[in-house]
This record gives sequence, structure tokens and C-alpha cells, in this order.
Amino acid sequence: MKILITGAAGFIGSHAAEKLHNEGFEVTGIDNFSDYYDVSLKQLNAEALKKKGIPVLKMDLRKASDYDILENDFDFIIHFAAQPGISASSSFEDYFSNNVNATQNLLDFALKNSQIKHFFNIAT
Repeated sequence: MKILITGAAGFIGSHAAEKLHNEGFEVTGIDNFSDYYDVSLKQLNAEALKKKGIPVLKMDLRKASDYDILENDFDFIIHFAAQPGISASSSFEDYFSNNVNATQNLLDFALKNSQIKHFFNIAT
């Protein structure tokens, strides 16, 4: 079974991707590598996943055109990607766009792909 994991370069997403891969699932990860958290740590996580055979694609869930790089045969989507809060360097508009707009686009992608059995929203 094929699983798409958003936020795959983050702490929780990378560990979930590795665990599911080790359980025999075919995992594809996506992440936008935003600088809300340390990008170098995300890059290390992504490289570790790639070495284990888990692709991690750079993609912005807010951009509908970015979904064109994804295959359309996932069985599950696990949505970890989120911006957890507003900081001094981000605005409410960024928070809303990164959480609400991105999730809506991901839901639209899921609805277009009827073979998706479950959509798990773990993000904020």
C-alpha cells in the first residue's frame, strides 16, 4: 500500500515515514522545507529518509500546480505538515495560508483520487 506523508522532513513526519516504510508500506514524503524550523535539520531528516529508499519531494501544499508532481495512486494520506503558531517573523495570513489553504488543497487532491482509503489530519 502507498502512503503520502506531508511534513515528512519534520521530526514527527520523518519518524512516521521511517516506521511505516519499515512495516512494508511504500512511502512518499513531501515537505516545503520552510524556515519556521531549522532547515538544516529538515534536510538531514530528508537525506536520512532518502538513504532508506523513501523519496522526499520539495513541494508547497498551498500551490495547486505543485500537486502535478505527485502520483495519483496513494491509498492513504497522513497530513503532518503545519505551521504551529504565529511568531515574530510570521503573520496571521501566513499561519492561515500554511494551515487552512494548504489543507484544503490537499483535501481537493484526495477527492480527485478516489482510491484513497483514508485521510489522516494530524496537522493543526
